[in-house]
Amino acid sequence: MRASLKAGISTAVLTAGLLAFPATASAYPAYCQGNSYGTNGGTVYCYASASGTQFRAVVGCRHITPVGSADNYTAVGPWLIQGDPSWSSASCQPGDSVTSINAGLR
Repeated sequence: MRASLKAGISTAVLTAGLLAFPATASAYPAYCQGNSYGTNGGTVYCYASASGTQFRAVVGCRHITPVGSADNYTAVGPWLIQGDPSWSSASCQPGDSVTSINAGLR
């Protein structure tokens, strides 16, 4: 019974992680765009017309543990002023995978 409970918890954590990180480009706020780079990071740019005055990259990450369960976490890039020529970038830890790339606004 203990093994089936552990498997059920792992499945619930994995399912919750999939729901928490939308992976579609349509998830970007208006006037923002993003791209993946390498195998474990993303970069985001928001134009001056986006809502707010600053933006940053928000990258959903997944780490598979040695026992096979999935741990999800978020990596964030630096806050930048919208409309400046710089892109905000964030990376997952080496060996982990990207589940989503989005922009945070403030």
